[in-house]
Amino acid sequence: MKNYLLHLITVNWVVLLAVLLILTSLSAHSQSIDGDWGPPTQAGEYTLYSRFPVGSSIKQVKMTGIIHANMDAVVYALGAVEEYPQWIYNCLVAERVSTKSPEDFSYYLLIDFPFPLSDRDLEVDAHHYVDGDGVWRGRTVAPLHPKRKPKEGVVRITYYQVTWALRYLSPHDTHFEYTISMDPGGYIPTFVTNQFLNEAPVKTIKALEKQSRKIEGLK
Repeated sequence: MKNYLLHLITVNWVVLLAVLLILTSLSAHSQSIDGDWGPPTQAGEYTLYSRFPVGSSIKQVKMTGIIHANMDAVVYALGAVEEYPQWIYNCLVAERVSTKSPEDFSYYLLIDFPFPLSDRDLEVDAHHYVDGDGVWRGRTVAPLHPKRKPKEGVVRITYYQVTWALRYLSPHDTHFEYTISMDPGGYIPTFVTNQFLNEAPVKTIKALEKQSRKIEGLK
């Protein structure tokens, strides 16, 4: 009887994994891989797009929408590294590593991953500027030669790229475009990584809005 139950459990897990792999494969082929973003999906007020780069099964995500806060407050929140744990999804530690100027600096993040996965950390270089159309643009990337060594028992993220574009709409509304592309490193099933990339940006933007309104003195 025990052997029979064990057999049923094993079969069920195999079937579940097979279904997940098939869904992941179908999702990959349903998105454009020639550089175009796939069809939009809605997450509340936000619009999400995704695409699979050629040769990769990990998606890139783009999100657009409106942050209901003053643009200066949003920009301040994006530059206040030590306060990142208050709004970046699952961020445990955020520390500034070096500063070249208010627009160019690097920082370190420690990210909480659910058990039994190991936590992740990364160092990123950030560059911000305002273009000729008044759009605030930011880009953060993991450097090839980080200054901080990986912590013991933590997996280092070596590929990470985020871009921001903020446009003023009104005293309490800021249009944003946010993109993220990353490889969490170590061994995580691809479908888990892609699910994380679906959830993390939405939760991060909602928390950023709350943090920006707090800075602005709004509730």
